[in-house]
Amino acid sequence: MRLSVVMAVRDGELYVREAIESVLSQSVTDFEFLIVDDGSSDGTPGILSEYQRRDSRICLFRNASSLGPYPSANRALTHARGRVIARHDADDISPADRFAIQLDALDAAADTSLVTGAVELFDERRHERRCPPSWQPRLEWELLFTNAVGAGAHVMFPRVLGGAPVLFAAKYRYAEDYALWCRLCRLGRVACPTQVIYRYRQHASSITSRNKREQDECLAGVRYDYHAQYLTPGVSRETVEEVARFWNEDGARPLGARLSDINPALVDLFTRFLAYVERRYGISDRVTLAAEIDRALGDRLAYWLHRSIRFRDVRACRDLLSIATGRGDVAAVAGRALAQATRAFVRKFSRTLIGRRS
Repeated sequence: MRLSVVMAVRDGELYVREAIESVLSQSVTDFEFLIVDDGSSDGTPGILSEYQRRDSRICLFRNASSLGPYPSANRALTHARGRVIARHDADDISPADRFAIQLDALDAAADTSLVTGAVELFDERRHERRCPPSWQPRLEWELLFTNAVGAGAHVMFPRVLGGAPVLFAAKYRYAEDYALWCRLCRLGRVACPTQVIYRYRQHASSITSRNKREQDECLAGVRYDYHAQYLTPGVSRETVEEVARFWNEDGARPLGARLSDINPALVDLFTRFLAYVERRYGISDRVTLAAEIDRALGDRLAYWLHRSIRFRDVRACRDLLSIATGRGDVAAVAGRALAQATRAFVRKFSRTLIGRRS
């Protein structure tokens, strides 16, 4: 068998029918569909049994008590027979040609270890399309700071790599998908089709909505583990989090550490990561990525200068301008910060004006 589809579900009666239907309606029909019920207490078991009676491709497992999303997924992975794994979540939807698109991408190169693609995020009011960076060196760089591949189950990967089955580490309760993407990137080629291959539902009962704080803590742990291979020993987890917040432009609050602490850690990360890129991909990719990161760093400096002015953080403003001066682009950074401030003012003014009219 070529393809095994793996899903774990707990109390998913609201959306699991749509998820299952989207899998069973794929244009590629030769697959097994392994579903693990992680101790559901709602109507999910009945729904799953109904579909199992209707379609012989479905194989059900039930946990006596809840184990969590990744141990549950691993239970299905250990029973999978296909050479390729497609993940799916119980509240999301796959377009009918998802498996066909991803299998074609997987076949395009023998050393492909992960296939992603464009994802449509949706809820009752909006739709948003997101796509991971298609160039792997840039994707791996962005993975240092956040789950750039994307949360969810929109991926496909070989069941066995390097002679070992691919499983979630299950070190953390959440964010282990992020850890697996980081590991698979190191093991082979990542393919990213441009077509929308998954529709990710955002809703109030999702893990992201209900357990965001714990999920963020798990993600921070995964991020620190991934950083460790590039950072000088002894760099604290707190510094890594501040570096990530700086790069992700998370400006809800002032920078918690001085830039005199953040900047050396970022420079060290930059230097060591580029050395890795040169070893793996070659000097040309190293040069290209260095230029991309340098431009992106200028954008971050401008963003944080704008935010620091708003926070009246004089020390941060001084440090940011000092870094920009050392780079030789202080005028460009200041100009971009001014442009951001202007756009923010226009947006706020427009909202105020609309509020008054209404």
